[in-house]
Amino acid sequence: MNAFRVQNIADFDREQALRRQNNQPPIVVKGAGVNFRLELALASLQYNQQFINFIDGKANSLLLVNSLFLTVGAAGGGWKWLCVLLSLTTITLCLAVLWTRKSSSAPRERGQLFYYKHLLRRRGREDLVHDFHSIEESEALEATVRQIHDLAQLAERKYASYSLAQTATALSVPLWLGLKLATFINW
Repeated sequence: MNAFRVQNIADFDREQALRRQNNQPPIVVKGAGVNFRLELALASLQYNQQFINFIDGKANSLLLVNSLFLTVGAAGGGWKWLCVLLSLTTITLCLAVLWTRKSSSAPRERGQLFYYKHLLRRRGREDLVHDFHSIEESEALEATVRQIHDLAQLAERKYASYSLAQTATALSVPLWLGLKLATFINW
């Protein structure tokens, strides 16, 4: 059996890719140290945050498109009320995506060192510095994993709202185009 000592996530990923290319079984990490797990947790935290940023960007795009639909639809013909209603609904859903974040109401933990509201639960800068210096690796790992779970729940809520907004936009497009076509041909 070939042994592989994991130094960091990049080495681990490269080794896993090589094993896939060579049709070898993947590495199973047993008893990985706290540093590896903490690095893995931080990578997961970063991935989930990037996914949330992606969803927010897509919601901003839908917000822009539906604002245009609202403006043009309000000036449209007989079906303009439906176009305006769909646009307002979609704009509300897009805003729900952007305003979804809420911090947990759990008491302050030393390991909560990422989200600004968690940082501000401390009495001052000195408490934050003390927490950074006094936290144990395992405690930081546990707190980070809890924050990853909170972030994943946030991503799920945001994605659900975005999916509804996307569907409402898909319904608005043919209506808006039909409204514009009907206005153009003086229907």
